[in-house]
Amino acid sequence: MPEYLQSSMFEHQFWLEILMNHGQFIRDSLYPSEKEDIEQAKTFIQRYSNLHMQVGSLNELNASSFAETADEAAEQLNRRRFP
Repeated sequence: MPEYLQSSMFEHQFWLEILMNHGQFIRDSLYPSEKEDIEQAKTFIQRYSNLHMQVGSLNELNASSFAETADEAAEQLNRRRFP
């Protein structure tokens, strides 16, 4: 496996786990009455979890498209404002 691919896999595993943790923190810090925001946080958690599980299947053919997908997912959380 090329070194750049190993580095990419490590980076994605690390940052996707951080994003999952952020989603969990947001979900757990919301009031129960903030149902819409809780559901949005759960959606983020699930998305980052799914991406995190896919990291192990990265290869030279799909690494670039995976990076774009992961970047888009991170940007969506960045744009979303929770109370």
